Amino acid sequence: MDPRNYNVPGAISVNVVFVALLVLGVVLRSLRLRSVVLLVLLWVAGYAGLSYVSFITTVYTPFLFVTYVAALDLLALGVMFRDLDKFE
Repeated sequence: MDPRNYNVPGAISVNVVFVALLVLGVVLRSLRLRSVVLLVLLWVAGYAGLSYVSFITTVYTPFLFVTYVAALDLLALGVMFRDLDKFE
């Protein structure tokens, strides 16, 4: 298998989780529209900036994007659970 394709399942799953978190946050009203727009803009900025990040070869840049989106997932979860004590 081509080493550049090893990150495909991870990239797909992390992006699906990102979209699911955004939808869940909007449905449960734990994310405001402004937060969702900001997270989507950060995702677009990361995707657009991916072509400018280059080490010796471009094989490693998709791995950086997966890590970046995973960090956005954690940020979305942090914003969603920030107000968790308000529901009690």
